[in-house]
Amino acid sequence: PQQLSNILSEIVSLDSQDPATGKKKKLNKVLDFACGSGSLLLNVRHKLGANGIGKIYGQESNITTYNLARMNMLLHGVKDSEFEIYHGDSLINDWSLLNEMNPAKKLKVDAVVANPPFSYRWEPNESLSEDFRFKSHGLAPKSAADFAFLLHGFGFLSDEGTMAIILPHGVLFRGGAES
Repeated sequence: PQQLSNILSEIVSLDSQDPATGKKKKLNKVLDFACGSGSLLLNVRHKLGANGIGKIYGQESNITTYNLARMNMLLHGVKDSEFEIYHGDSLINDWSLLNEMNPAKKLKVDAVVANPPFSYRWEPNESLSEDFRFKSHGLAPKSAADFAFLLHGFGFLSDEGTMAIILPHGVLFRGGAES
């Protein structure tokens, strides 16, 4: 919904404000790893102005929606050089840009915004337990990937980055494998 998109966009753009002047600084890189049609990324861009984001990164698993996101960027005046939208599953991490293991080359973004699918079922394999996103905290259970999406977003935030993500209310309070 547009209202939630506005709130998420406001959260990441407010954090980019210069406290002295109130003016918004540029976010060099913004990521939405479940970007759908790209509307959330476009909303962040709108809040910051056309030159407020250096590069937009998005990932979408549905091929039709992926194509819609690319078209949406172009229709809203985002130049091809200003965005990268990738078709693939974020949690499997099959985008070479995101699975870089060299810390010096790993993508770090100023902001992550996302509205991933709730209670998404996934099938993590053992190799993912060594993935930098999950190594410290362990793999989220197969029953729901909500916690995996949260860890995925944290994995790409810069030290001063901000994440605004919509998750089910219990994701941080579950017991068992996620505690």
